[in-house]
Amino acid sequence: MSRVDTVDFETIFRMKRAGCVELAFGVESGSQAILDLLRNGITPEQIIRTFKQADEIGLVSDMLLIVGIPGENQEDIDMTKRLIAEYKPEMGEYRLFHSHSRNRDL
Repeated sequence: MSRVDTVDFETIFRMKRAGCVELAFGVESGSQAILDLLRNGITPEQIIRTFKQADEIGLVSDMLLIVGIPGENQEDIDMTKRLIAEYKPEMGEYRLFHSHSRNRDL
């Protein structure tokens, strides 16, 4: 598992050369508004770039997503669907958002 903002082409290439065959990325959403709300510091452009690089190198890429984030609307969901449709991850793991009482911002 990795983040799209912590790997680059060279890192992915070296991982593949070392025997890595699959890597899951926590992307959470295809919507910048939701990514900003979650404060995870990534952009859809980083997601797209990383998945393209992994595909070019031949590494299987998986998407880890969150659905049902408070404030998420149909447009945000549609952006995530488009991201999934365009990059067709080998596996997608979808989690339903559940807020704990300590997390008052969401």
